[in-house]
Amino acid sequence: MRNRNIAAPGLTLQLKERAYETVVRCTGKIAGKSADTLEEEILDRLIPESRGKGAACNCRIVLDIAEVTFIDSRGLGALFSVWSAAQKKSCEIEIANRRPQSQSFLNMMKIDRVISRIRTRFGSVGA
Repeated sequence: MRNRNIAAPGLTLQLKERAYETVVRCTGKIAGKSADTLEEEILDRLIPESRGKGAACNCRIVLDIAEVTFIDSRGLGALFSVWSAAQKKSCEIEIANRRPQSQSFLNMMKIDRVISRIRTRFGSVGA
């Protein structure tokens, strides 16, 4: 298991990596450049390049957004881009611990209908 932190303007990502799952705790705003950083980090480092026989890779990514205070349209685009790329690689994405503000924004944008794997989880993620 490996942990690392990534800082972007207005957003901190704490990654807790395991053999087949990575929990990404997001703190701050998923907007503008920070949304780009989130998207790049997940696309470039977490979603597997190959699902070859016997290859250990992430097949599940949990985005814990309990500490996210704002998501703009760029942030929503980043979440969709990550989901889309993950689907092509048979990698599951879960958005966990949504706050009421972010939940209402996701509902308004109908993201729950588009990203069918989003589930609300309560309690600690990746403990």
